[in-house]
Amino acid sequence: MPQTFSLADNVIGFIIDSNVDEEIAESLQQEVLQKMQKYGKVNLFLEIRKGKEISTKAFLKNVLFNIRHSGDFHKIAIVSDLKWLKGAMSFKDILVAAEIQNFPNNERLTALSWISQ
Repeated sequence: MPQTFSLADNVIGFIIDSNVDEEIAESLQQEVLQKMQKYGKVNLFLEIRKGKEISTKAFLKNVLFNIRHSGDFHKIAIVSDLKWLKGAMSFKDILVAAEIQNFPNNERLTALSWISQ
C-alpha cells in the first residue's frame, strides 16, 4: 500500500512502492477527496518508485478523477521515471487547471520543495 503523508494542511503526498491497480487508485482518490472536503483546494505529491507501474485502467481512472476535480487542485507534483507518464503530461493543460510538474525520481527533494510553496 502507498505511504501517505502531509506537508501542510492543504498538501497530501503519496509514495507508491507497488504497482498501481484500480483498487489502489480508488483508495488514493478517497484520501484526496477527504483532504479536499476539509481544506478546499489541495496540492498533491505523487511519487512512483523505480520499477513500479500503473495499470492502464488505474491511469484512466485517475485522469477522469483529475478532470472532475480540476478546480480543486492548486499544484500536482509527479515524481516518476516512467517515460509514457512524462509523455502523457504534455496534455495536462487541456485536462487540469492546476499547475502540474513532472520530476524524475532523483529530483524528489526538488519536487517536495516545489509542492510545499
